[in-house]
Amino acid sequence: MSSLLALFNEHYLTSQELRQFLETLQRFEVTYGPKACWCLKTVTKAEVKGFSTGHSTKPFFKGIDARPLLLAVTNQYSTGEKPLVIRRHECESSHCVNPNHYYFGTKQDACFERGWRKGSRVTLKLVEELREKYETQNTSITSLAKSYKLPYHVVRSICRYLSYE
Repeated sequence: MSSLLALFNEHYLTSQELRQFLETLQRFEVTYGPKACWCLKTVTKAEVKGFSTGHSTKPFFKGIDARPLLLAVTNQYSTGEKPLVIRRHECESSHCVNPNHYYFGTKQDACFERGWRKGSRVTLKLVEELREKYETQNTSITSLAKSYKLPYHVVRSICRYLSYE
């Protein structure tokens, strides 16, 4: 709780606002359950006082990105190795405030999650296999794309370390 309070203080939020934040999350959990999507777009403003979405693709609390605050509730904090907030592929709403639907990860994690949401077949094993064949066996990107039945641009970005880093 002290780490959560420290994070709220870092964002200039009061203990009363912390209480409001936690009570809202508790209402969501009681109403919808711990595994469901808690989308801000599906509830009334009175139910989620302090939260907003604006025109953004992420939830806000009192004008601050709410995702790190949500993760702090589950004792997850950003590190140098995992600096990005990633939304799990099980959740379809970018305005979800369920802390179980987020985690801190890397750019590679973000690529995998985005791919899973879009139905991609790319896995970590496949990424390693493509890179090995491209680097050690000098297999062309075109032939890798054809043999693995993947779009050329996907294979190219994997082999050249532009994505899935």
